[in-house]
Amino acid sequence: MRHTFCRDPSLDPADDLIVRVRLEPALNSEAFFPNFIGIFNNNAMKPSPVQLIWLLCEHHIRLANIPRPIHEIMCMSVSVMGPLLGYRLHYDEYMQVLSLSPQGGLMEDEL
Repeated sequence: MRHTFCRDPSLDPADDLIVRVRLEPALNSEAFFPNFIGIFNNNAMKPSPVQLIWLLCEHHIRLANIPRPIHEIMCMSVSVMGPLLGYRLHYDEYMQVLSLSPQGGLMEDEL
């Protein structure tokens, strides 16, 4: 199932964009999102395409418009290259990035 999300062009680009997504079943999203966001927010580490594709593949997220056979080959490749390059799929320090409520979404004091 493909989804595309676009920001309304009439909105001011300087305004913060808040997106709330609810996933059922969660597909381990409680580990995916903090690590994905943490990688991008870490100023000491530039996000690596290898690391990001590996993270997406491990969480069964396929990039749009990539044929399945190419996606599978890409996932196998990055699952070998990622650890060799020193990347990890899970960073404990990023798990504190998001504080999720039991109902899903950010806690009110974090908005």
